[in-house]
Amino acid sequence: VTLLRARRVDIVPIARGSVTQIMSDAVLVLDIEDRIIDLNPAAERMIGQPLARSMGMTLREAFPQWSGKLDDLSLQPGSYSELRLGEGDLEQVYDVRISDLDNRQAQPIGRVLVLRDISERVKAEKAVQLSEEHYRALIENATDLIVIVDETVGIRFASPSVIRTFGYEMSEIVGKCSLDLVHPDDHALVANSLAEAIQTRGASLPVIARYRRADGTWRRLECIINNMLDQPAVRGVVVNARDVTEREAVAEALRQSEEKYRLHFAHINDVIYSFDQRFDIVSMSPSVERILGYKPEEFVGKSVMSLQEKELLAPGYFEKALSEIGQVLNGQRILDARYEFIAKDGALKIAEISASPVFHGDQIVGAVNVGRDVTERVQAEERLRASLQEKEFLLKEIHHRVKNNLQIVSSLLSLQSGTIDDPQIRALFRDSQNRVSSMALIHERLYRSDSLAQIDFGTYLRDLTGHLLQSYRAGDTGVRLVIAADDIHLDIDAAIPCGLVVSELVSNALKHGFPNGRRGTISVEMRNAEDAWYELVVRDDGVGFAPKAGLKPSSSLGLQLISRLTGQLGGRLDYDGTAGTTVTIRFPKDLAHQRSKGTAH
Repeated sequence: VTLLRARRVDIVPIARGSVTQIMSDAVLVLDIEDRIIDLNPAAERMIGQPLARSMGMTLREAFPQWSGKLDDLSLQPGSYSELRLGEGDLEQVYDVRISDLDNRQAQPIGRVLVLRDISERVKAEKAVQLSEEHYRALIENATDLIVIVDETVGIRFASPSVIRTFGYEMSEIVGKCSLDLVHPDDHALVANSLAEAIQTRGASLPVIARYRRADGTWRRLECIINNMLDQPAVRGVVVNARDVTEREAVAEALRQSEEKYRLHFAHINDVIYSFDQRFDIVSMSPSVERILGYKPEEFVGKSVMSLQEKELLAPGYFEKALSEIGQVLNGQRILDARYEFIAKDGALKIAEISASPVFHGDQIVGAVNVGRDVTERVQAEERLRASLQEKEFLLKEIHHRVKNNLQIVSSLLSLQSGTIDDPQIRALFRDSQNRVSSMALIHERLYRSDSLAQIDFGTYLRDLTGHLLQSYRAGDTGVRLVIAADDIHLDIDAAIPCGLVVSELVSNALKHGFPNGRRGTISVEMRNAEDAWYELVVRDDGVGFAPKAGLKPSSSLGLQLISRLTGQLGGRLDYDGTAGTTVTIRFPKDLAHQRSKGTAH
């Protein structure tokens, strides 16, 4: 009654109107047919037109941009819905609440829509959600291990990477003491590091230790222990760990390899050094001091030109070095190039240097050289060469003297035969003289040859048969000699018996094959019959031997000599007397091998 008498009840609609006017929420009043009958200023700003223009219109007529959105709203009284307008970054989100308007008879006469702009809140919530998803994805897919322990070093959280790496179930990890997983040898180290981190707020301590996997094997982890006990969201000690087992194994292998390389580099006898594209020396092995007397640091970091300044290279070699360095830096390899160096004490050193370019990708960045001290070897070779020359000279002199002695014997036989009246005995002396001459001719050939080991047998045959023609004066009777020889070189052990065989066979042909001035041809052939055999053929087209006579060892001294010489060669003797006379001797090229087997035919 007091409020009515004082008309104070009029404050209610006035106050309500003021509240509606100053509200930041948009308020829309609709009649029973959803026509707009009132808007507050916030609603006018939201839809972009005043009440006077939109009054009496339905929501769809007044706000065509809401078309299609209203169907998604629940327009029941007391309901709550979200209205989204726009797209992307321009999207606006409104919280829509609806209330009924009833008359005094409690009959509905309209509705009130209140729209609150919650766009920023929605964006913030979405950002938080994305951030949570982002960090969740990072933690779930990270290869690094994350563990949170409490002040009693019990495990409160373990990232999925811990489970993947160590093979435990989550229930086997969470709630356990973290020190139970530590290798006994590393237990004290990890315990002390955790205790120090717990006592020091904000501490961040590194530690490397071994931890046990579910299968009993051990993995080495590099850990960073962070005290985050003061962080409300964490309230624990966070251990970030990375599995470095393979890395540590590789590092240990690399360390051992480097140690092995260092030992080799330090103790190798060769000098190994490298230089870059600017000709600056990058490395030099310690062996340079043992060989040349200079310390490696006297070269490293200096240009190759410093070699000339130190007068390290003997005169004439510096220009060669520059030329070959250029070749190597252009991609070529140099093998065993010989240089002469002058050591610190003035001694002359001879070295063989091999150089190879060093590539980085397809680009040459320098070169590495290996120098070997060959001073003693070269000096030994020179001594050996001088000794060989001396021995060759002596051997030549021996052949010359043997040849002279044999010629003296031949001359003595010739003089002796001149005092003999019996033609048959004189013929025997001439045969002996020819045999001695054939041996002397071999020593003459060896004396004049560049090689003391072998003679050119074809040339020897021409000289020998020519001498025999002169001895028997067969050229005047019309007997012709034909020599056919492959490029064959025989040593003295094979040449002497072969020469004696040819001498006997040609002498027999000259003496007996062409009686009474008969003309004809004697041919001597020496050829490579097969890979391992020689073939010597002496053929004439004279009268030949009687078939019944054959070639018996007892026939004559000459034939006995031929048979024995063939056996000495390890060969085989064949005779054909059907048309003239043909004698073929096959003997192995590897005469020493055949002798060791004792082969003789």
